[in-house]
Amino acid sequence: MREFLRSPRELGTAFPCSPAVARAMLRGLDTSGWRAVVELGAGTGALSGVLSGALPKGCRFLAVERSPALAAEFRAHWPDLDVVEGDAADVGAICRMRGMPRLDAVFSALPLRSLPEAVQERMLAGAAGLLAPGGVFAQVTYWPRALVAGREMRRRVSEHIGPIESDRLVAGNTPPAWVFRCLKAEG
Repeated sequence: MREFLRSPRELGTAFPCSPAVARAMLRGLDTSGWRAVVELGAGTGALSGVLSGALPKGCRFLAVERSPALAAEFRAHWPDLDVVEGDAADVGAICRMRGMPRLDAVFSALPLRSLPEAVQERMLAGAAGLLAPGGVFAQVTYWPRALVAGREMRRRVSEHIGPIESDRLVAGNTPPAWVFRCLKAEG
């Protein structure tokens, strides 16, 4: 709550996502061949346990969190997971420095609609450049596609990554959330 009050535009909500959001991000995906995954806007790791637990042995998991306070809480909760304090807009450089030039998935809890357009563009371009063809980009949002803001966000993500293949309401989350997934276009 303290971090939300300090910077509500950067967090998007005062409540951490529920495990149901992570399960919606993963639903129907075959992760068995994955080798590298990034979570953007990891916060204290509310999604990280479910996400990392679904990965095969040997798959690298990297969390990126801008807030030093939230990253410190993440480390306290998940000492075996790798978290970097950094800006998601720099995801390309962060992953290359960590020896992760190609990703099978990017999971994002970033409040995309409240981030400046230039930051959105850098993050999406960086994620698109890292994702292998057929790779997954999953985003949690509080903007349904029925609203103009929700449609615009989905359009921007799909322009960078590829077509939306899944869009689900997670009613059990507080507040209710939507998870949509795009697949990186081939070639």
